Amino acid sequence: MLREVLAAADGVPRAGASSLFTQEREAFGTAGAELAGHEVATALPVPVVDLTDPAAAFLATLSNATVAALKAAPVQSIEVQLQLVRALIDAGDSKGALAELRGLPDDGTDWRLTWYAGLIALTAGRPDQAVAGFSAVYDSLPGEPAVRLGLAAACELAGDHAGASYLYERVWLVDHAFLSAAFGLARMRLAVGDREGAIAVLDEVPATSSQQVAAQIAAVRGGLDHRVNPLTETDFVEASTRLERLRLDTQRQASLAVEMYQTALRWLGRTARSTRSATTPAGEMLGHGLTERELRFGLERKYRVLATLETAPQAQRALVNQANAVRPWTVV
Repeated sequence: MLREVLAAADGVPRAGASSLFTQEREAFGTAGAELAGHEVATALPVPVVDLTDPAAAFLATLSNATVAALKAAPVQSIEVQLQLVRALIDAGDSKGALAELRGLPDDGTDWRLTWYAGLIALTAGRPDQAVAGFSAVYDSLPGEPAVRLGLAAACELAGDHAGASYLYERVWLVDHAFLSAAFGLARMRLAVGDREGAIAVLDEVPATSSQQVAAQIAAVRGGLDHRVNPLTETDFVEASTRLERLRLDTQRQASLAVEMYQTALRWLGRTARSTRSATTPAGEMLGHGLTERELRFGLERKYRVLATLETAPQAQRALVNQANAVRPWTVV
């Protein structure tokens, strides 16, 4: 808790190694798709193995603790059984995981049982139950970032965006190794129309991180998020500058550019129907002026780039047809 107070005071993260949890197994919510409970459950940190457990040495030899390997363990200890619950969760078998969990002795003092019950609830699509479970664990382990991260994701999936935002921010404030917290906090800020705040937190993802490019792609998309606040020419210019700085492969760059051109054309159609001035926009996006004619030319070219990269003839033809459909009328 002291680390959190100090980090809040000067903005410098103060991570500390946990004796109870691993780091997150992978970052979740980085691809731009809607957050899914099973994705979260398989990415969150897991409780560390109790080294006094009779099967601890056996578990240390498993590079991949599969359901089959755990069921064949020479000793069916509490740690083996908990690892089996985790493996069933990873496999998406929430019913099997719950059956195994209910078979474990429970005197009400082992928070790990409640933690895994929360993961099962996420996998089964019951985020409200996950919130209740993770809240109980957090009461037992106040300040533990792994639990706070799990609770944040459960709150988000349950629709409590304010609670999720607070929890994601607390995790990210203290430890920038929890990359899921940065993406989660950005999503929560975008949900209330805070594009600037969302981009700011994504820019805090370290340049050395494996998710830095994903964070910058999310920042490009976040800068053009119009769900709450309307976009301006400046937003398109800034998103364009950010994309041009990214070293993306040709396909990813073209795909993201297509998204931007489509968003810009929709924006132009809306603003043309509003009381906005009829003067030609002065800004440019990806080398094209913010006019319908210029944007259509840009979109056409990106569709053709994607078509050249496509190996399936049917998909290639579809992209060429899209390019022809958006191309503006010309003299020749």
